Amino acid sequence: MSAGDRFGWRLSRAALAEATAVIQALHPLEPDLAAISELLHGAIPIHTFAPDPVSSAWRGLYLSIYTLPRRILLVGSIDDAPELADVGNDTTDLLIVETDVPVVSTSEFLPTGAQWRSLTEFGSDLNTEDRVRLAIALVSGLQPAAVLVMGSRAGWEMLARHGRALCNSTALFAAIAGSPDLSAASLLQKYLRKCIYVLTELYGPSERAIRRIAELFALTEDEYDKLRALRDWRDDQGFLTWPGKGK
Repeated sequence: MSAGDRFGWRLSRAALAEATAVIQALHPLEPDLAAISELLHGAIPIHTFAPDPVSSAWRGLYLSIYTLPRRILLVGSIDDAPELADVGNDTTDLLIVETDVPVVSTSEFLPTGAQWRSLTEFGSDLNTEDRVRLAIALVSGLQPAAVLVMGSRAGWEMLARHGRALCNSTALFAAIAGSPDLSAASLLQKYLRKCIYVLTELYGPSERAIRRIAELFALTEDEYDKLRALRDWRDDQGFLTWPGKGK
């Protein structure tokens, strides 16, 4: 039986360094502590605790962001969202994050100079739950002025789980669009009722589509007032200009 088996301890290098510092401070008073120091360094195995894949991905994602964005757009697949070509040329405070696809998009639709990231860059084996956790960490950690979820299953799940808390510091927007693995109708069916109350605006492709959604989900007057055509994301209170005038 080894010393590690006898004690059942799993020490990190940081814990060992802290224990050694205490022993060195008390050694003049208790000379016998030297024996404990030898035991720590010679008999007890030291373990390195590697971060889990999500923690590692979060660290890489966070360290890659040089300027804190005022707005974050979570999109399932950049290559499946031609609407992103309309975000305009002034994207200095906008961060676009691709959340759902296992292969990084080409980003051909994005304006030149737009800041974007793909979660897959930071972990090729991330599963759906991992991506949800990263989306939650990104928004709660950076606390931008506004977030838009566009065809992002991870983003919708984030809204469903933590929208009530997030909306206290961040204006939450969503757009009606399909994700890489779910249609727009499926996403709305699963998440609209859970999320509509925390949304500032919900963007649809047309006025007709907006009226149809209001009918299908029997939206109240207050809920219907949150529905807008996507072109309205440039208005004074829209996502691309949030916070609006007077904010």
